[in-house]
Amino acid sequence: MSDWVLTGADILKPLYDKLHETLLSSEILHADETVLQVLHEAGRSAQTKSYMWLYMTGTAEARQIALYSIWWAVSRPWSGLSFSAPE
Repeated sequence: MSDWVLTGADILKPLYDKLHETLLSSEILHADETVLQVLHEAGRSAQTKSYMWLYMTGTAEARQIALYSIWWAVSRPWSGLSFSAPE
């Protein structure tokens, strides 16, 4: 089953990249971090944290875009984004 998911991801990568580019050009961008616990993953304990990020355009945008990003073991925003976190 995972093979067809990976194949589908490869096929959809150009679409994802275009949506990512459009998302980054938006005037307003929303982001949310969710902590995940992934069980039974090779080489990682069940207590290791993973993070899923959701990025969305503002409601005033002509086209609404929502993209997800997964980070294993560290919390960090998408490398394509640049922002300052409050102290």
